[in-house]
Amino acid sequence: MAEDKKAAEEELSAADSGDIAEEGASAEEKAEACGNLSADEGGGSVRAEFGVSSDGTADVRPRFGEDKYSFLWGLLSFFAPVVAFALRNLWRRSYPMRAKSMLIGSILGIVFYIALFVTAIALIVTRVILSKRFM
Repeated sequence: MAEDKKAAEEELSAADSGDIAEEGASAEEKAEACGNLSADEGGGSVRAEFGVSSDGTADVRPRFGEDKYSFLWGLLSFFAPVVAFALRNLWRRSYPMRAKSMLIGSILGIVFYIALFVTAIALIVTRVILSKRFM
């Protein structure tokens, strides 16, 4: 059943590109048939699983080798952990190292905010207890 579904998806993708690729064709040949640039033509690595972008040009996403850890994204995620979790989920496959930096920064930010909240509650309770004692 999974093979039938996969074959149907391949037929649809081949029909959408206008070219019918052979069943035994390699991933590079299928990518070239869809319009992606091969590595020899200066397009970098072939990304046949992503195919052609919506405007008909080749997929120009950065390769994984261009990813690096980023202190600034970690700092941003420290101050806005909810936004960082959303961006991390978007980038976890495209930019795994940047996503890890954001995850670490957001976890540290959440721990910091919880500690700040607990300290504020402790100070309020201490002040209330001391004010009742001296009155």
